Amino acid sequence: MANIVDTKKGETATSGNVRIEAGFLAFSRRALHLRGTPQLNAALRRHVRGDWGTIADWVKRRNEEAVDKRDGVISEYGTEGRTPFMIVTQPHWGFTFIMLRDELRLHE
Repeated sequence: MANIVDTKKGETATSGNVRIEAGFLAFSRRALHLRGTPQLNAALRRHVRGDWGTIADWVKRRNEEAVDKRDGVISEYGTEGRTPFMIVTQPHWGFTFIMLRDELRLHE
């Protein structure tokens, strides 16, 4: 996955308008099947550019506030017929965790 997000430069393989760094990537056991897939690669590119996917609007607003502070951000992606998954970048952006949607509960 290192070729998708260069954590030192904060750029993706396709570059352009990167807003956050993903840092090191880790996966929940149930999300391991996503490793290296085009679906995850596209979602990671969207995530680092600030496209939070299909996550709730209140989370999108919180993410926008978090970008300036290098605080944690959460995004959600999925396509028809596939299990939605979450990308969660921890505060200070050194670590990003990929998990299935039903493994995370969000509270407003």
